[in-house]
Amino acid sequence: MDMKIILIVALVLISACTVVEEQEPFCGESTLGFCNIDEDCSRTGCSLQVCQSNVQEPITTTCEWNECYNHLDYNLTCGCVENQCKWN
Repeated sequence: MDMKIILIVALVLISACTVVEEQEPFCGESTLGFCNIDEDCSRTGCSLQVCQSNVQEPITTTCEWNECYNHLDYNLTCGCVENQCKWN
């Protein structure tokens, strides 16, 4: 009887285990353009994957979407860090 309980518990534990896939690193870009506050920075590029200063010429990028561009999945924002526009 005890062996059946052990096997049932083992099967429940094994079935509860899931394989966790590693997340691909964020692949957006930062221009490190000058800023004073977060509002001085914008997301640009066709897929909004570039964080740049509003005083810089807009960056032109190819128009494809990669999941690693999704800043929300990485809990990132485009903002001003030490007077540089970058993802943080």
